[in-house]
Amino acid sequence: GNCVLKLSAERLDYFDLARRAKRLMLPAGPELRVALLGDSSTQHLVPLLEVLIADRGYRPVIHEAGFDTVELEALNPHSSLYAFAPQIIVILQGTGKLRSLYYDYASDRRQFAMDRATAIESTWRAIRARSSAIIIQSNFVLPYERPFGNYGLQAPDTLHGSVLELNHEIRRRSSLCEGVLLNDVDYLAGWIGRGTFI
Repeated sequence: GNCVLKLSAERLDYFDLARRAKRLMLPAGPELRVALLGDSSTQHLVPLLEVLIADRGYRPVIHEAGFDTVELEALNPHSSLYAFAPQIIVILQGTGKLRSLYYDYASDRRQFAMDRATAIESTWRAIRARSSAIIIQSNFVLPYERPFGNYGLQAPDTLHGSVLELNHEIRRRSSLCEGVLLNDVDYLAGWIGRGTFI
């Protein structure tokens, strides 16, 4: 399965992959069963993943969990996730949902990042107790808005600071949890921005 994950940037052009997906002929090779769990839309990713997986000689079989059901799917031993028996589980969690959780957080916001990291790690551990699938966890794109400007880097209870801390915790904890890999979407967002910055 690892060879599917190693592709150069020129092979990841969205419009080219979308065109190829429309005429995709699935190979007769072995299945690669991928489950997508997310708190944002994942439908647009399915045809792209099918192309990328088929390019490597695997027959893609993809399961999309219901919208924003990451924890429900992971914690329920009878969920459609486990019935599907995936080899890879991709968890895509976005800053939009995280922002809502942050502003609704009733406790001291300085604890927010650690509490979210613990919830994410609990999801991995629940999956690991029921499945040997590789888990690919996204980190969070730093929010565009920074109401405190550069001072927000020093303030302990801003959304921006919380996302920085949460990404650090996800990285740290994933290195201690067997079978958890990272999808560094914050790097991808920064890479696109840096490419247009100069």
